[in-house]
Amino acid sequence: MRAHGAFAPPAFTLVLMFAVVVMLPVSAYLYWMHSAWSWLYLIDPAGVPGVMAVPVVVAVVGALVGSWLVAALLLRADRERTLWGAMAGVGLTLVISTAALSGRIGAYGSFEVFRAGEAVGLLEVKLGYVLITLFLGVGAAAAFVSLELRRDGRQARLR
Repeated sequence: MRAHGAFAPPAFTLVLMFAVVVMLPVSAYLYWMHSAWSWLYLIDPAGVPGVMAVPVVVAVVGALVGSWLVAALLLRADRERTLWGAMAGVGLTLVISTAALSGRIGAYGSFEVFRAGEAVGLLEVKLGYVLITLFLGVGAAAAFVSLELRRDGRQARLR
C-alpha cells in the first residue's frame, strides 16, 4: 500500500469484495429482518421509511472502504503510529459501546415489546444463533482477507 497506493490490486479488490460480498448482505439481512434490534430499540422501525435501508447498508460498506482509504493515507504519509492509535480508539469505542448497550444488544423483541420490558434473551430466538454463525463467517472471511493482504504486502516489498 505504501508503494502503490490504496487502490493497487489485489489489495483494494480484496477489501472491496469483502465489503460488497460479505458485509453488504449481512447488514442488509440484519436491517430488513431484525430492524428493531438493528436500531437497538432506540428508534421505532415502523416510523422509518423502508427506503432508509439503502443509506444504512451503504454506510456500513462505506465505513469499511473509507477506513481502508484513511489507513492507506496514513501509511503513505509514514503515520503508522497514528493509524495504530486510531485503531485502538475505534476498538475501545466498540468495547465501551457494547458494554453500555449490552442490555439492548442481548435482548430481542419488537420495539413495543422491548419498551414494555418483555423482550427475551437473544439466545432464546433464532437471531442469537444467526449472529453466532454470521460472526464466525464474517470472522473467517476477514481472516482470509487479512492473510491475503499480508501476503500481498510481502510480495510488494520484494518487487
